[in-house]
Amino acid sequence: MWGTAIPYLTNVQDPWSLDIFLNPQYAHWQRVLIQKDVATAFNLPDVATLAITSRSASNAATVITATSSTGATATLQVGDFKTKLRLPSSWFEIAPPGY
Repeated sequence: MWGTAIPYLTNVQDPWSLDIFLNPQYAHWQRVLIQKDVATAFNLPDVATLAITSRSASNAATVITATSSTGATATLQVGDFKTKLRLPSSWFEIAPPGY
């Protein structure tokens, strides 16, 4: 219908986003998530473990899985996870408990 495909959005190198002096809020960030908020986001009674279960080719998280103390699991696409828990990016790691 539109004719030839034109890549309007293409990946480009962006070293400035990782520069702590140019982008101090997001070049390196850390958030502490409240257990109750995470459980609510996944619609579980509690969350015993939280894991990134899928990543994109660029290593961004794409799917997050939570497991409750009863063994019930729930998954969220990273967009929903970020929105519900107010995270600034899909490029993150989940630290082990007690980190």
